Amino acid sequence: MLRFYKVQATGNDFIVIDARERMDEKFGGYHIQKLCDRHFGIGADGLILLAPDHRAAYRFVYYNADGSRGAMCGNGGRAGVMMARHFGFVKKKVFCFLADDGIHQAHMLSEKSCAITLNIASVPERIALDKYASKPDVQDIFQVNSGVPHVVLILNQAPDDKTVTSIGRQIRYDERFMPAGTNVDFLWSKNGIWHVRTYERGVEAETLSCGTGIMACGLVLEKQEANPGYSFKTQGGILQVEHKNGNYWLSGDVHMVFTGNIDI
Repeated sequence: MLRFYKVQATGNDFIVIDARERMDEKFGGYHIQKLCDRHFGIGADGLILLAPDHRAAYRFVYYNADGSRGAMCGNGGRAGVMMARHFGFVKKKVFCFLADDGIHQAHMLSEKSCAITLNIASVPERIALDKYASKPDVQDIFQVNSGVPHVVLILNQAPDDKTVTSIGRQIRYDERFMPAGTNVDFLWSKNGIWHVRTYERGVEAETLSCGTGIMACGLVLEKQEANPGYSFKTQGGILQVEHKNGNYWLSGDVHMVFTGNIDI
């Protein structure tokens, strides 16, 4: 019997497990797929294990819904921050945790909101994807690694559902990004507000928000406009990014939805 916690961070939802008694090697890809299945399991975009670690307040281990392991997840990292305090891994409001891509700083802003730093692996680079750049709504295309790889399409107007799914999937599997593939973000401005929709690899569908995707969009805009901070509206809520004292911070709301037990 497995005790689990269902947490959503601006609509990006996760299964969170206190792994002090169940280490990550006990979770195979099949089990993760089963737990994340929205019809036959709990249902989630990903699964998070929190475990003790002498190098930081705790260790953050992330799996995508398809069972693949991710180096980092922005919204998942924020969900982990809230649950680490709930599990008693940490009592401070400011601390650090360890993910596969290194150490991250965390700051609890309130009982329902937190901020974390993301480790930026590459700066935005303009790329030529002629098949997509020729479309009338596409202004520009960038690639950037904000902890995981992203392609950002800057659009003139909001994309429809079909565009996000079909174009997102095509770019995700484009040969130039294989074998790892890439996430795909659709970025546009309306009435002075930046909006983002993301097609996520590992989930293989659009998610209501993507933390590393929001950061990728913030990095692209910073490169173009040199502003240190941006707010973005996603399908699941508002997220902010800020470049402060050499660190890139991602902040937004987090909520525990429910908890329960399940056989695996």
